[in-house]
Amino acid sequence: MATANIVRTAFSKAKEYARKKSAAGDDAVKLPPVDLKAEGLEPALAGKVPVYFSAHRADDILTGLRLADEFHVKPVLALATEGYLIADEIAAAKVPVVVHPTMQRIGSSMETLNSFLGNAAALADRKVPVTICTSFEGYVPKTRVLRYEAGVAAVNGLGFDRALRAVTLDAAKLLGIDDRFGSIEVGKAADLVRTTATRSRTRRTSRTPSSTAGWCTTGPRRRRCRSPAGRCR
Repeated sequence: MATANIVRTAFSKAKEYARKKSAAGDDAVKLPPVDLKAEGLEPALAGKVPVYFSAHRADDILTGLRLADEFHVKPVLALATEGYLIADEIAAAKVPVVVHPTMQRIGSSMETLNSFLGNAAALADRKVPVTICTSFEGYVPKTRVLRYEAGVAAVNGLGFDRALRAVTLDAAKLLGIDDRFGSIEVGKAADLVRTTATRSRTRRTSRTPSSTAGWCTTGPRRRRCRSPAGRCR
């Protein structure tokens, strides 16, 4: 409740600040004192950028949706550990969800006590736009384990195709860059790697050089290229 009050207060102040600026027009005397915090929230209140509501519990998720409706902002739910418990409400709100790391520690806090490996699938089954996020450690972000997060979600109901979209095209759509990234199409940017593995395997042996700067990964071990030009044989 305290967090919701802080968010509501910040949005209310920013909304009033924007109203005063608009009423003042070009009259510098009537302009309110500059409030950088309020100005930072103006794009969100104007619907130009999305607002991410990060919450684990169902009641907090619903509070975020109420705040979004109250201030007419474009919400995106992040984490949403108990989203499967209120999947119908989320689907009705037509709000995309960045689902919590599938491998998050269950019960590491009271908020994650109801973690469910099939959360992403439960939401996707109700046509909720779903992407999958990774966690963070003090020494390094866990982006390196994204494919494992997607893999765990896939075998817990999401399936390969939907899990792949959740970390590629659907993620690009959420960020508004799907015209350039997220799928293999003519005109889009792409980093392609040819492998010998089937799509379900997590360990792959690359047959395409990943670098021409003196190192390559053509086998299971990283080794120095023998070619004078720095290309793998």
